[in-house]
Amino acid sequence: MNKRDLIDRIVERVDYPNYIVEDVVGALFDTISDELVKGGDVHISNFGVLEPKVHKARKGTNPRTGAHIDIPEMKLVRFKTAQTLKDKLNK
Repeated sequence: MNKRDLIDRIVERVDYPNYIVEDVVGALFDTISDELVKGGDVHISNFGVLEPKVHKARKGTNPRTGAHIDIPEMKLVRFKTAQTLKDKLNK
């Protein structure tokens, strides 16, 4: 499912015009992104937690050439699934 599909499914479930739902979904993603960039966690009840995580710089090996390379520090987002969602998935 992509963003457009998500918006279309929400429009089917609620009685709001497409342009309003599109604005709300866009604002939701922007707000979540802003919080993660600031270093904060985003807790969504019965869904899970999005949290920024820093992977430290490390040494690696290029699998094609065997050359040793330096892998720089990376910031990623970790998602921890809520127990409620895990239960739904495993029914």
